[in-house]
Amino acid sequence: MVWWARRSDRTGERKMHAAIPPLVGAIGLMGCGLTTNPILSIIMMSVATVGIYSIFGPFWAIPSLFLTELEAAVGIALISSIGNLGSFIGPYVIGYVQDSTGSVEMGLYFISIVLFICFLLVFTIKEELVTSTPVQPQSNKLDIR
Repeated sequence: MVWWARRSDRTGERKMHAAIPPLVGAIGLMGCGLTTNPILSIIMMSVATVGIYSIFGPFWAIPSLFLTELEAAVGIALISSIGNLGSFIGPYVIGYVQDSTGSVEMGLYFISIVLFICFLLVFTIKEELVTSTPVQPQSNKLDIR
């Protein structure tokens, strides 16, 4: 997660750095649902976790690239509110899907579909809106003269 965010800062590219992680998460959850091998299931769940958590750095940098300061504050607050609403409703929806289908795997597939939709939404953002100037690495050495 930290490496992916630093790579996004170093290159100044945000769109693909925010689009690829949910795709990786979707593939990991789909693979977790498709396998019956517990070791492979843990590996796929780890892949999904890496993908899901790696989106945070590049994603939160995107609104400030094309919104003014006031608009960015409102936009970030709106994103947080929708995210909190999803955190509240999501477990109920997953429980409903599992109860209605009788399958834990269907809950994983549902989350995979939501992550794939996230990938598509981020992928459709215009490139010129989400490109920033790369961050220059700074030396940690003190210049004492």
